[in-house]
Amino acid sequence: MTRLTQAQVEEAECKLFTYREEHFKMAARVDISRLVFDKNFKRQMSDRQNIIRLERIMDTQGCHRLMEESHVPVLVPEIDWERRVRPRMVDGQFHQLDVDIDYQLRAQDHENLIIAARKKLSPSNQWWIVDVYVTEQTGG
Repeated sequence: MTRLTQAQVEEAECKLFTYREEHFKMAARVDISRLVFDKNFKRQMSDRQNIIRLERIMDTQGCHRLMEESHVPVLVPEIDWERRVRPRMVDGQFHQLDVDIDYQLRAQDHENLIIAARKKLSPSNQWWIVDVYVTEQTGG
Protein backbone atom coordinates (compact mmCIF):
# COMPACT_ATOMS: atom_id res chain seq x y z
CA MET A 1 0.00 0.00 0.00
CA THR A 2 1.35 3.41 -0.98
CA ARG A 3 1.87 5.92 1.80
CA LEU A 4 0.51 9.40 1.24
CA THR A 5 2.34 12.54 2.19
CA GLN A 6 0.60 15.06 4.41
CA ALA A 7 0.47 17.42 1.42
CA GLN A 8 -1.41 14.77 -0.61
CA VAL A 9 -3.85 14.20 2.25
CA GLU A 10 -4.49 17.93 2.57
CA GLU A 11 -4.99 18.28 -1.18
CA ALA A 12 -7.57 15.48 -1.15
CA GLU A 13 -9.30 17.04 1.86
CA CYS A 14 -9.44 20.42 0.14
CA LYS A 15 -10.99 18.86 -2.97
CA LEU A 16 -13.61 17.08 -0.85
CA PHE A 17 -14.36 20.24 1.13
CA THR A 18 -14.75 22.26 -2.09
CA TYR A 19 -16.98 19.59 -3.63
CA ARG A 20 -19.22 19.57 -0.55
CA GLU A 21 -19.44 23.35 -0.52
CA GLU A 22 -20.40 23.47 -4.20
CA HIS A 23 -22.93 20.62 -4.16
CA PHE A 24 -24.63 20.91 -0.75
CA LYS A 25 -28.20 22.17 -1.15
CA MET A 26 -29.85 21.85 2.25
CA ALA A 27 -30.69 19.82 5.29
CA ALA A 28 -34.26 18.58 5.01
CA ARG A 29 -36.76 16.25 6.61
CA VAL A 30 -37.70 13.10 4.67
CA ASP A 31 -39.68 9.93 5.26
CA ILE A 32 -37.11 7.25 6.10
CA SER A 33 -38.81 4.76 3.77
CA ARG A 34 -37.35 6.87 0.92
CA LEU A 35 -33.75 6.10 1.95
CA VAL A 36 -31.89 3.32 0.17
CA PHE A 37 -28.32 2.23 0.86
CA ASP A 38 -26.00 0.87 -1.84
CA LYS A 39 -24.86 -2.70 -1.49
CA ASN A 40 -21.14 -2.32 -0.97
CA PHE A 41 -18.41 -3.93 1.09
CA LYS A 42 -19.08 -1.70 4.09
CA ARG A 43 -22.73 -2.73 4.08
CA GLN A 44 -21.88 -6.42 3.80
CA MET A 45 -19.72 -6.03 6.90
CA SER A 46 -22.56 -4.41 8.84
CA ASP A 47 -22.28 -5.13 12.52
CA ARG A 48 -25.57 -6.38 13.96
CA GLN A 49 -24.20 -5.59 17.42
CA ASN A 50 -23.94 -1.92 16.47
CA ILE A 51 -27.62 -1.88 15.47
CA ILE A 52 -28.57 -3.43 18.81
CA ARG A 53 -26.39 -0.85 20.62
CA LEU A 54 -28.10 1.99 18.73
CA GLU A 55 -31.55 0.56 19.56
CA ARG A 56 -30.63 0.54 23.27
CA ILE A 57 -29.44 4.13 23.06
CA MET A 58 -32.71 5.12 21.38
CA ASP A 59 -34.66 3.32 24.13
CA THR A 60 -33.05 5.51 26.78
CA GLN A 61 -32.28 8.76 24.94
CA GLY A 62 -34.72 8.78 22.03
CA CYS A 63 -33.77 9.45 18.41
CA HIS A 64 -31.58 12.50 17.95
CA ARG A 65 -32.54 13.25 14.37
CA LEU A 66 -31.72 16.96 14.38
CA MET A 67 -28.10 16.71 15.53
CA GLU A 68 -25.85 17.42 12.55
CA GLU A 69 -23.71 14.34 13.13
CA SER A 70 -26.85 12.20 12.73
CA HIS A 71 -27.85 13.70 9.38
CA VAL A 72 -27.78 11.20 6.52
CA PRO A 73 -25.97 12.47 3.41
CA VAL A 74 -27.93 11.72 0.22
CA LEU A 75 -26.99 12.16 -3.42
CA VAL A 76 -29.56 13.47 -5.89
CA PRO A 77 -28.74 13.72 -9.59
CA GLU A 78 -29.09 17.27 -10.89
CA ILE A 79 -31.76 16.18 -13.39
CA ASP A 80 -33.99 14.92 -10.53
CA TRP A 81 -33.55 17.90 -8.19
CA GLU A 82 -36.74 19.99 -8.06
CA ARG A 83 -38.41 17.57 -10.49
CA ARG A 84 -38.61 14.22 -8.71
CA VAL A 85 -37.22 15.49 -5.41
CA ARG A 86 -38.81 18.79 -4.42
CA PRO A 87 -37.99 20.84 -1.33
CA ARG A 88 -40.71 22.78 0.46
CA MET A 89 -40.81 24.72 3.73
CA VAL A 90 -42.78 23.12 6.54
CA ASP A 91 -43.88 25.08 9.62
CA GLY A 92 -41.25 27.75 8.97
CA GLN A 93 -38.54 25.66 10.62
CA PHE A 94 -37.70 22.69 8.40
CA HIS A 95 -37.51 21.99 4.73
CA GLN A 96 -39.31 18.80 3.75
CA LEU A 97 -38.48 16.76 0.67
CA ASP A 98 -41.41 15.66 -1.43
CA VAL A 99 -40.19 12.60 -3.31
CA ASP A 100 -41.95 10.92 -6.23
CA ILE A 101 -43.57 7.63 -5.21
CA ASP A 102 -41.24 5.58 -7.42
CA TYR A 103 -38.05 7.40 -6.37
CA GLN A 104 -35.59 6.57 -3.60
CA LEU A 105 -32.81 8.72 -2.15
CA ARG A 106 -29.28 7.26 -2.34
CA ALA A 107 -28.05 7.46 1.24
CA GLN A 108 -24.29 7.47 1.79
CA ASP A 109 -23.89 6.83 5.52
CA HIS A 110 -25.58 5.95 8.82
CA GLU A 111 -27.33 2.80 7.60
CA ASN A 112 -27.21 1.15 11.04
CA LEU A 113 -28.69 4.26 12.61
CA ILE A 114 -31.59 4.24 10.14
CA ILE A 115 -32.19 0.49 10.60
CA ALA A 116 -32.47 1.07 14.36
CA ALA A 117 -34.68 4.14 13.89
CA ARG A 118 -37.10 2.25 11.62
CA LYS A 119 -37.68 -0.17 14.50
CA LYS A 120 -37.97 2.47 17.23
CA LEU A 121 -40.00 5.28 15.64
CA SER A 122 -43.78 5.03 15.54
CA PRO A 123 -45.31 4.57 12.05
CA SER A 124 -46.61 8.16 12.05
CA ASN A 125 -43.19 9.55 13.04
CA GLN A 126 -40.86 7.82 10.55
CA TRP A 127 -38.82 10.79 9.34
CA TRP A 128 -35.15 11.76 9.46
CA ILE A 129 -32.95 14.70 8.49
CA VAL A 130 -30.85 14.31 5.35
CA ASP A 131 -28.12 16.52 3.93
CA VAL A 132 -28.83 16.85 0.21
CA TYR A 133 -25.94 16.94 -2.26
CA VAL A 134 -26.88 17.48 -5.90
CA THR A 135 -24.55 15.63 -8.25
CA GLU A 136 -23.71 16.60 -11.79
CA GLN A 137 -24.76 14.50 -14.74
CA THR A 138 -21.97 12.45 -16.26
CA GLY A 139 -21.82 11.50 -19.90
CA GLY A 140 -22.54 7.90 -20.71
